[in-house]
Amino acid sequence: MPELKTGNWSDAEVATVLAGYDPDKSAASVETLMGELGRSKRSVTGKLVSEGVYSAPDKPEAKPRDEGPTKAELMALIKGTGFDVTGFDGATKDALARILTLVTKTD
Repeated sequence: MPELKTGNWSDAEVATVLAGYDPDKSAASVETLMGELGRSKRSVTGKLVSEGVYSAPDKPEAKPRDEGPTKAELMALIKGTGFDVTGFDGATKDALARILTLVTKTD
């Protein structure tokens, strides 16, 4: 890793940052500029922000939320069948759903 510079930015460095930054490839262009200028990621990003040209990379889309019954509701359903739920507090929601199908299963 190249030795990192400290201190203020020269006009030439600012011009290099502004010319080399591609908002469509934000992360990649910041990495490239880091190597060219010998500055840290935080320094390059901070300079881009102060110049008003930085656009943060898109955040990944959130996973869809499970709209099924909550763990507490599953525990209540299992308990309602007469099954002892002592010690199930740490069980996962999937495990509780499987237990519910087993205790409510009729042959």
